[in-house]
Order: sequence, then structure tokens, then C-alpha cells
Amino acid sequence: MCILGREPWSNREVCRQLRRDCCSMPPVAPLLGVETLGQVVGGATYSVRFRGPANGFVAVFASSQLGLLSVPEVQQPIMIDPASAFAAGFSVLDATGSAVLGWAIPPSPAVVGLPIWFQGVSGQAAPFLLSPVAGGLVR
Repeated sequence: MCILGREPWSNREVCRQLRRDCCSMPPVAPLLGVETLGQVVGGATYSVRFRGPANGFVAVFASSQLGLLSVPEVQQPIMIDPASAFAAGFSVLDATGSAVLGWAIPPSPAVVGLPIWFQGVSGQAAPFLLSPVAGGLVR
């Protein structure tokens, strides 16, 4: 007898088939993580660490606006506004799957209070991996 969920099954063949089906699912792709290494401050460098598949890459896009768009080519939703997004950087992830990118924030009082959002993308074929957004209002 085996137990699947809360129900005991006495039919061994059914139990074996259910286990085989459940255990033969394709592995889930690794996620692209993001870690902010400080705040967005005028006159300073805003740095972000991306973590993903070892020896992969990350392309970073930035926008002054947030959005929410789901497309089948990416696993996670696009959370920056695609209409105003621009390419902000590119890096190869090291052997541990880590890359740090930084952007100089202008030291002008005119940028204080303005939003800037970054989102990374990684992968060699669809579905691509997207990171959560990082950034915020310039202080």
C-alpha cells in the first residue's frame, strides 16, 4: 500500500504510475535573482547584483515607469514599461552565477524624486528569465 496525498492506494500498479508521472516532470529553470547593493542616490553609483545560471549572461533594461505585461516568451512578467524601456547594461555571470552592475546617478538636484527602475533578462532561448525590478526614486 502507498499513500498519495491523504488517500491510501492498494493497487501497486496505479501507485507506481502516479509516482512515475509525478517524478518525471521537467526541472524548473533557475530564476534570475536581484539584490540591491544600496539606494538610488544622486551623485553616487547605484549597484545591483544579479544571480542566475552559472556562466550565463544578464541584459539589463531600465525605465522611468513601471508596467505589467505577460508574454509567452518570458517566464515572469515584464514589470517595467516596455514603451519607455532602454538597454542599460550587459554582463556575463561568473562561475557562481553572479554579476554586479552599476550606474552613475547624476549629482543634480533635478533628478531627486525621479523614478528609475531596472529589470534583468537572461536565457539562451525562450522562455527567458526575468528578474524582479530594482530601483526606486532618486534621493
